[in-house]
Amino acid sequence: MSRQKTYRRKKRSAKEKRRLFFGIIIILLFVISFLAAVVFVILPGM
Repeated sequence: MSRQKTYRRKKRSAKEKRRLFFGIIIILLFVISFLAAVVFVILPGM
């Protein structure tokens, strides 16, 4: 059942691929900004 769903998702249009791509970029930006904030907090403490 789960395999059929993944195959159906892969066959869908490029719009979903773009949405997934943008989602990954947004998550990466969030993680990078979070890491930068952590570094800025930790470095002065050291």
